[in-house]
Amino acid sequence: MIARTLLALAFALVCAFTSADARPAGDDGVGAALARALEAAGVGERLRVESRQRAQLRRLESLGGTGYDVEIVDFDPTSRRFAALVGPSDGEDGERVHLSGRAYEMIALPVLRRSVPRGRELTRADLEWRDFRLDRIGADVVEGKDDVAGMVAARRLAAGRPLRARDLTRAVMVAKGAVVTMVLDVPGISLGTLGRALRPGAEGDLIPVMNLRSKRTVEARVSAPDRVRVPRRAGLAIR
Repeated sequence: MIARTLLALAFALVCAFTSADARPAGDDGVGAALARALEAAGVGERLRVESRQRAQLRRLESLGGTGYDVEIVDFDPTSRRFAALVGPSDGEDGERVHLSGRAYEMIALPVLRRSVPRGRELTRADLEWRDFRLDRIGADVVEGKDDVAGMVAARRLAAGRPLRARDLTRAVMVAKGAVVTMVLDVPGISLGTLGRALRPGAEGDLIPVMNLRSKRTVEARVSAPDRVRVPRRAGLAIR
């Protein structure tokens, strides 16, 4: 109760924003002005304003004007409900309308433009940005396109939905049973031979590889498609 009272006192300000300056939030310029006023009051960033008071919104539209004066009367951070007085910034009679609703913080996330099947490698061209309510996404959501590009769909993925870490896997560079080039790099010399991968692996993975000549098996690190590097301590396995 004390926190809410202090927050309400902090909102004793009036902000005016024109429709041209306001970022779209809500259904029209009124929603944008409300969002800007709430952001200026410290409620959050990238706010989406929702109000079901259609009659009041129509009344504001009928008053005309090129911008709106917004006075935030109250805001409850738990329910995200706000109360405000809104009127045209250039109105002659000074009429203001009481509006209430909810304000939610939004976050832009990369989503797929279209559904993709399991095993498909994803590129930046597969992605687009879409806004989501911050309180409705999980902790494991993927927030950047660079975190998606080059990854592989771990299952069939639908378009337009937030991607989660468990939805993606690294691209397999070496398939199980594939013939690979085994490379041992030592100062001044590079040795190589052929081996067979006994387990699939993505770049950087350690996988068991059998030397086709000696039949010895060694743990090697995947470095490129069908190519692995043998640790120096296991160099004998490359002969």
